[in-house]
Amino acid sequence: MRRAEPAYIVLGHKRPDLFERLVGALGPASIAAHIDGKVDITPFQAAVRDRPDVTFLPRHVCEWGNYGHVAGSLEGLRWFLTTDASHAVLLTVQCYPLVSQARVRARLDELGDRSQMRMTPFPFEKWGPSGGYVRIDRHWITVRARPRPVKILPRRLPYRLHPYGGGSYWCLSRKHVEYVLDYIDRQRWTTRFFRTVLIPDEMMFHTILGNSPLADEVMSDRFNYSFFVPNAPNPIILKLDDLAAARASGALFARKFEDHDVLDHLDELIRADQAVLT
Repeated sequence: MRRAEPAYIVLGHKRPDLFERLVGALGPASIAAHIDGKVDITPFQAAVRDRPDVTFLPRHVCEWGNYGHVAGSLEGLRWFLTTDASHAVLLTVQCYPLVSQARVRARLDELGDRSQMRMTPFPFEKWGPSGGYVRIDRHWITVRARPRPVKILPRRLPYRLHPYGGGSYWCLSRKHVEYVLDYIDRQRWTTRFFRTVLIPDEMMFHTILGNSPLADEVMSDRFNYSFFVPNAPNPIILKLDDLAAARASGALFARKFEDHDVLDHLDELIRADQAVLT
C-alpha cells in the first residue's frame, strides 16, 4: 500500500505573507500554487524563494463564482499525478492547519484510498429555496467581476446525471483524482457545462464523484473548517475566539485567516499537539 503522504494545491490571489507562512506550516511536502492570473505573481514567488520545492502552476483568471477556480484546481490535480503523494489537498492562501502534519498523515493513513469532501445531492437545502438548481439550470457569465444569469431556456446535466454540491476544499485520494481527470478527458462536455454554472468549484468534482461507482468511498466529513453567517457569500474571518470551535470540529484545516497573532496562537497549539505525539 502507498505510504500516506499529502500533496498540497494552494490557490491564492492576495496576501503573499500568508502564503509564505502557510508553506512553512505545511513543512517538507509537495506544494503547488495557483496564483490568480490577474494579479502580480512576483511577491508570491519572492515569499518562497528559499523553497525551490514549491511549484507555480499555469495561471487562470479567477473571479468570485466563476470557472477560474476550477481551472486552477485542475492544473493542480494534473501536477499532483507527477508526485508520489497519496492524496491531493486543496487549500487557499488563507487556510492553515489546525493540527500537526503528523496528525494529517495519520488521517490519510485512515482514509487509505478514500477521499474526504463535503458532498450532498441536490436539492441542497443550505443553498436556498431552489436547493441549488438555480446554479445549474441557466447559463451564468461573469460581468464586471460578478456572475450574472443569462435568461435563456433552462438546461439540465447531460446523461441524466444527478447534481451534487458541497465544500470547495477537499482531500482526494490518487484513485479518485485519476477517476476525475479520466472522466473529464473522456467526457468533454463536463468542462463546457460547468464553465457557465454559478460557483462550479462547489459542484463539478462533487457531481463527477457523486455519480460514479466510487461515490461510497468519498467521506463527507468536514476536512476544512469554515463558518458562514446566513446568506453571506464568504466565510467569516476567524479570530482567537473561533479556534476552539474550529479544532473541536475534527477538521484538519480551517479558513479564513488574516491575522498573524491568531496564527501565532494556533502554532502554539500545534506544537503542543506535536509534543503529545512524540
